[in-house]
Amino acid sequence: KTIEPHVITMWDQVVALDPGSPRSWLGRAQVREALGDAEGASADRAKARQLSPRSSTIRVELGGEEEEGGDD
Repeated sequence: KTIEPHVITMWDQVVALDPGSPRSWLGRAQVREALGDAEGASADRAKARQLSPRSSTIRVELGGEEEEGGDD
């Protein structure tokens, strides 16, 4: 599937409307990854992890990525 570049703008709005939601950050991370923005995707995943470090849903979506990070 090809993602249109304007989709990131929509996810930027989702994050702006609900910055406390890990799902907002994960959604934008997926779009950034699909658009080739690995650094931005990684930053968004880190933010989702920070917002909900113990969430099993977040861990599943992240695929166990950097499980040891997040010593709050």
